Amino acid sequence: MADRTEIKARIAEAARQRFLRYGFSRVTTDEIARDLGISKKTLYQHYPTKRLLLEAAIARMEHEIQEGIEALLRDERLDVLEKAGRLLALVGGQISRVEQPFLDDLQRSVPEVWKGIAEFRRRVVFPLMGRLIREGVRSGTFRKDLDLRLLVPLYFTVFQNTFTPEVLSQLPEPPGEVFRMLFSLLFQGMLTEEARAGVAARRGLFHPRRGSLLSLIPPL
Repeated sequence: MADRTEIKARIAEAARQRFLRYGFSRVTTDEIARDLGISKKTLYQHYPTKRLLLEAAIARMEHEIQEGIEALLRDERLDVLEKAGRLLALVGGQISRVEQPFLDDLQRSVPEVWKGIAEFRRRVVFPLMGRLIREGVRSGTFRKDLDLRLLVPLYFTVFQNTFTPEVLSQLPEPPGEVFRMLFSLLFQGMLTEEARAGVAARRGLFHPRRGSLLSLIPPL
């Protein structure tokens, strides 16, 4: 059973790397099998269709993002600013692996899978971000005058409407950098004056990136 689970994981990871770079339609199961040094028969024993491979590849990415964010939120050694910076590095790093052809192809060829990704952001990612924001308000890192009933849905709308193939194709930066810049801009607006001073004081401790909050991110 362990061997079968390991093979399935290897196949899903190889498929993810291909899909993210070239898109869903352009990748063949022959290429994935060749990357792994296995036969197509073996591949189909684990994933009978390319669509199932795509779903498994996306599920791996979603699992990594969810587990990573939850681990950050549980880590009592980190303050809110450190959690925000590491969350930004985690999600931005995952998005950086996505190429524009994948986004275009996904929405065009398998729109129901694209909708599933949007649903994952709504159901998992943004509630977790909401937990971080509430923790920041309680700790005095984020302003107490923020209306969280409005703020979290507003953030969700901004991110959902930005991360579409139509919008991203018009922007001069890749998706990962767009996420980093947008996340930093929105979170800076929530900081108290004391927290802003704390961000500035830590600037030299981490690898600098664009924006003050980005200076909290270690190199990817």
